[in-house]
Amino acid sequence: MKSIKLFIVLLISSSLFLACGYSSETNAVITKEEPVIKVKSTKVETKDIPIYSTYFGEVKFNQSVTLLAETTGEAKKLRLKAGQSIRAGQTLLSYPRKDDNIAIENKQIEQAQISLSELKVNYQRQKKLFEKGAVNRVSVEELENQIKVTENSIEQLRLGVEKIHTVKAPFSGILTEVHIEEGQQLAYGMPLFTIAKTAKTEVEFFVLPKDFNAITIGKVIEILDGQQSISGRISEKATQVDPMRKAIRVVATFDQSAQQLLVGSTVELRLLKETLKNVLVIPEETLTQQGKSYYVYTVQEGKAIKQKIQIAQRIDLDVVVKEGLQKGDELITVGMNKLKNNTAIEIIQ
Repeated sequence: MKSIKLFIVLLISSSLFLACGYSSETNAVITKEEPVIKVKSTKVETKDIPIYSTYFGEVKFNQSVTLLAETTGEAKKLRLKAGQSIRAGQTLLSYPRKDDNIAIENKQIEQAQISLSELKVNYQRQKKLFEKGAVNRVSVEELENQIKVTENSIEQLRLGVEKIHTVKAPFSGILTEVHIEEGQQLAYGMPLFTIAKTAKTEVEFFVLPKDFNAITIGKVIEILDGQQSISGRISEKATQVDPMRKAIRVVATFDQSAQQLLVGSTVELRLLKETLKNVLVIPEETLTQQGKSYYVYTVQEGKAIKQKIQIAQRIDLDVVVKEGLQKGDELITVGMNKLKNNTAIEIIQ
């Protein structure tokens, strides 16, 4: 019986010895080590951050004009198409008159020619009489003057009837619209062509009254066109609120670098509002949110330390830090989802 009790005591002692984790060789406690998490980090720096206001506007030509028909006629030999470049003084269209007054003027020419024939006959008779001394020179000279006046009148009437009207470009640019077709009958005041100057491009946009004071003539503004930006300047701003839009009309002018923009298209504009000087900025993706609070992880003595921060504002994919970080702190940027406070870490490149 004593041998059985002794065996049980030895068995329990052996179990306790093994449970306590002692090694027969080292006589030391065996503990399970916490895994080291690999992370990436960067130094927190201060920098100047530009703050922009964004608007959307419509592209327009800086100057355009629509040429009108000055008289009736027929559009012939029309070879122009919208989109063509034209030069100042270039002939766009030539056409003869074609109206009801032509018949009247032709009748006037016929009557004037009859009168001219009669004057010439009378002149020859008076001339013979003058040579015989039957009349004085004055009567002959009066007939000569009447003949010249009648001939000039006939010539002016004929020029009016046969006149070819020519439409020329007032300036160099681009033909944005052709309003007529080949063979079309033209009426007085009918639109023929619309021409626009391409030296500059305008963008019209609208701002809310609260932003009015930030808009000043000459201030630089940018068009965001894909990966590039096109710089221009504010050239006009209204002084009244548009009743339909409840906003104020503004125009920005851009140089030839904006010519690739399609007239009538909508573009995104960026206007510098202010610049935040010497602020702490970190990537938004480094934040961990718990409730209404935000945290980041920094590196201290090989461990990840969870720190609460306060955000001043968000700018694109970054945040401006108000409190909780200092310049030079080492901020963990990759691997935050595997961390907790005081986790052992290894910085990798």
